[in-house]
Amino acid sequence: MSLRIGQNILSQIAQRHLAESTDSVSRISERLSSGQRINRAADDAAGLAVASSLRVDARVFAQGIRNINDGISVLSIADGAVSELSKVVTRQAELAAQASNGTFSISQRLALQAEADALTNEFNRIVASTTFNGRGLFDTSNDGLRIQLGYGTSGSIDVSYLSAFTRMVGDGTFTASLTLHNEIARTVITTDIDGDGDLDLLNSNDNGAGNISVALNNGDGTFAAAQSIGMGSGVVRMAVGDLNGDGIDDIVAVGSNVSYRLGNGDGTFGSMVSASRPTNYDVLQTVLVEDLDGDGRGEIITVGNPTTGNPSHVNIYTVGSGTLSLTDQLQYNPNAMHSYNIVTGDFNGDGKIDIAEHGNDGRTNIFYGNGDGTFGSQVTIVTSSDKSSLASADLDRDGDLDLVLSGNSGFTILLNNGDGTFSQSSITLAANGEFLPDILELTDLNGDGNIDAVYGRRQIDATTGSFLSISYGNGDGSFTAISTFELRSPDTIRGITFGDLDGDGIEELVVGSNGTGITIFEPNLTETSTTKFINLTDIEEARAALDFARQSIERLAQARGTIGANQARLGVALNNLSVQRENYIASESRITDADIASEAGQLVLKTISQKAATAVLAQANQQPALVLKLLGEGRPKRR
Repeated sequence: MSLRIGQNILSQIAQRHLAESTDSVSRISERLSSGQRINRAADDAAGLAVASSLRVDARVFAQGIRNINDGISVLSIADGAVSELSKVVTRQAELAAQASNGTFSISQRLALQAEADALTNEFNRIVASTTFNGRGLFDTSNDGLRIQLGYGTSGSIDVSYLSAFTRMVGDGTFTASLTLHNEIARTVITTDIDGDGDLDLLNSNDNGAGNISVALNNGDGTFAAAQSIGMGSGVVRMAVGDLNGDGIDDIVAVGSNVSYRLGNGDGTFGSMVSASRPTNYDVLQTVLVEDLDGDGRGEIITVGNPTTGNPSHVNIYTVGSGTLSLTDQLQYNPNAMHSYNIVTGDFNGDGKIDIAEHGNDGRTNIFYGNGDGTFGSQVTIVTSSDKSSLASADLDRDGDLDLVLSGNSGFTILLNNGDGTFSQSSITLAANGEFLPDILELTDLNGDGNIDAVYGRRQIDATTGSFLSISYGNGDGSFTAISTFELRSPDTIRGITFGDLDGDGIEELVVGSNGTGITIFEPNLTETSTTKFINLTDIEEARAALDFARQSIERLAQARGTIGANQARLGVALNNLSVQRENYIASESRITDADIASEAGQLVLKTISQKAATAVLAQANQQPALVLKLLGEGRPKRR
């Protein structure tokens, strides 16, 4: 009985040691075959948790490295595009400098203009077509490019460059920002009347006292209290211009008579000089100041309402030393016919100032100038039109002044053929109101270099007041969308003008009306990556284009600098992230990798233990048989 108990104990001990040895050999063999010290959570739960976190981090950083490489690719493509755009703008600057020289004819300027327009189109094409993985690299809606390197916002880099590349422009809409009250603001003019570099506001307020008001700019788009300046009785309209050739703006007013005051250049004016209106006129409605004879001194040009039965004229006054004389009357209609609009400019390309007029007889006439202050007979270019407003600008960028007539049914576009003749087209507008006489202005509202039209309209039901509308020019003499943006109820709009009043480079809209007075509308701004069309057909416009090209070059250089700085930063981040990833992998490896030498030694040890346990177990199993055999040999044999 005791022998069997001893044999069982020995066998169990041998079996336990054999099991332990076999399990150890199995685990060691698994580590040696996998190379990993931790193959399951039971091997090292805490170590496995740390190693798993390190492994995830390493994979995230590996993706971050790929992200950085993508970011470097984006910046490289953008930099290449900006480099080419810089070449485009540099060539445009050369063309503008060339066009600013007075030795070129209009045909030569048109050749410069054609190249400049082609370069503008190519600039905008490059901007629109430069993409990476479908992302427009110069699309303002894609600003805010961030490269994700690791976790969270702190693990990312902002590599945006569009803020340096884009420019701010008006979107063609406006928000009322400031109102300067006058009884009636019939004419509004923006000009630097005091020589401080800021645009001031002038207005013929038609308050019955024959005054105009001058509000000086404080330098930030706000204005000092308006000062009233007497200009005689019955003032209807006013104009500014240099009447005596001293380079300082003077003021002119018309209505019941004609009067002027010479400016002192500091916002003050000399004594009033006046002359009676022509005897055949009830009232003068419109006035311009233009140097008609090239002597550096402006003449006063007026039109208005002739008395019954008298012919209609364009009236020209000349300023002498403290005098004002009616020197010419250009007859344009043998019958009494009101005229609200006159514009001046070189309409036949001979370098001499011409005068265009439109009256309520439906005709538009041009008097071609001789360059010495005299004019030829009228040339009628429109014989029947219901339009009431006239303005001029180069609508199709061909170097020739075009004409726009606006009326209840829409626009009549008169495109100049370059020889004093015009091609006529029409644009029909919605019939929801009537046009206001004199309220048509042409300017670029949305920064694309094309001329847009701003006009005042009055609802058919006059009690609902007036509103402003915009038609956007396409640069070819046509107009597209109409945007109505401000209802003026119950006022009637009297005047529209534009000017950069706060010095931010974007023009404000200034509107004069009954009752409300002058309201300044701040343009609503938007970012654009495109460039605008520049005008090289005129010396002054070419000089302005040269300034714009210089600003564009500076903006592109800043954009390239931003891109280059971001490329350098991403290069440093790439190297740092690569080192971090290597260290994370090494850290994870130190925790999870098996020590092959140690494990090989343990394998030998455990194998020996396993074999020893096997031998002991085998012997323990043989002991009962040996004892029985010995007992059997010691027993006497039976015979």
